Amino acid sequence: MSVLLPNKPTKVTIDVGNPVSSNNFIGDSGISIYDNNTPNTNITFKTNNKPALYISDTQRIGINISLNPTKRLVINDELGETIRLMYNNNNYADINLDSAGSLIFKTYNNNFINLVNDINQPILKINNILVEASAEQINYNKINYLGIAEAKKALILDSGKSISGIQNFSTNNAFINNKLTLDTDSFDYTVDIKNNKGNCLKLQNLHHNFTTFRMLENGILNIYNSNNIIEFLSDKNNNLIYPIQITTENNLNNTGIGIKFNTYNNNNIKRNMSSIETIITNNQNNYENSIIKFNNMNNGNLNNTVTIRNDGYILCNTLMELSDSRTKYILGISNFDDSLKKICNINTYNFKYINDSKNIIHKGVIAQELHKIIPSAVNIEKTNNFDDLHTVSNKELIGYLIDCIKALKFDIEKIKNNKI
Repeated sequence: MSVLLPNKPTKVTIDVGNPVSSNNFIGDSGISIYDNNTPNTNITFKTNNKPALYISDTQRIGINISLNPTKRLVINDELGETIRLMYNNNNYADINLDSAGSLIFKTYNNNFINLVNDINQPILKINNILVEASAEQINYNKINYLGIAEAKKALILDSGKSISGIQNFSTNNAFINNKLTLDTDSFDYTVDIKNNKGNCLKLQNLHHNFTTFRMLENGILNIYNSNNIIEFLSDKNNNLIYPIQITTENNLNNTGIGIKFNTYNNNNIKRNMSSIETIITNNQNNYENSIIKFNNMNNGNLNNTVTIRNDGYILCNTLMELSDSRTKYILGISNFDDSLKKICNINTYNFKYINDSKNIIHKGVIAQELHKIIPSAVNIEKTNNFDDLHTVSNKELIGYLIDCIKALKFDIEKIKNNKI
């Protein structure tokens, strides 16, 4: 065993007066004891004439400070390297302080800081609030990419406040302030709404006007609008468009599709008041035929009132047209001799319609010729096939034919009178 002795003599001075002081220094390093039974009582260790350790009268300890420590242990370091904890002179962990006063925990070789207690309960508080989440739950926030959903991980938005990759999403209420965009290439339904009461969708605006979509028990879709109006709009273009298309998979003759117009009677029973039907009469490919039927309620029974055939014939009991004097400007009584002259100048022809598969022979006029004689009896309009399709209004000819009967009657009466 060897003892290393100081190379300078050691001097211990004890003052037995009041206060009592003692100093033991080797050069600029040593221990100083001061005791006067006041708060100034202390033990100070110095190295190179700088305070290394200060113990106050209340047993508070200051390291590298010359003032009375205000806490049980005060450590001062110009680099903030305050505490190092070592395990068997090998692994270590540092507790440091930066210039802003922030506490820094640094472990050896990037090992962990492990907080444990005897009863395996939450142990960490932040701003006096207990952190009750487990380490596993806190790790939910450890994700690989912002804005992409991961299994068993928290959802964290990216810089654009977006999230993607959610497989299934369930919520009691969802409020969307701007826009909902659904973009998928899946064969599954993009939106699949299930409601045991059938109340599937409600669209509402700022003024609390709304439209609801309900699925009834029998599978019928019920659409209700608070203003009793449903309008279908389409983009403006220069072509014929069909904003509403109704399709059925029925492909047998005498089947078809239609639209019903229902209302409730005075016994609150829903009744079909009118309907429009298109009926398949021939469904052979490239030879399809159909008719349109208009049905109306008459004394509690739904009856067919008008049928439009595929050959252009309209079947109905009576066609009525407006002829009330209150809707006309009367210009005078017509000249029946002039009417007879015009009718006699009209040629009639036997003809067949080009698209008539039945090849029925008709008798009638040519609209282009009639237009030169009685222009009001001919209507000219642009269609898909013709720029100037000519059609005839037979009702315009009725007045001329009445005049012809009058003219012929006048001539007959004249002949009879001459014979007499």
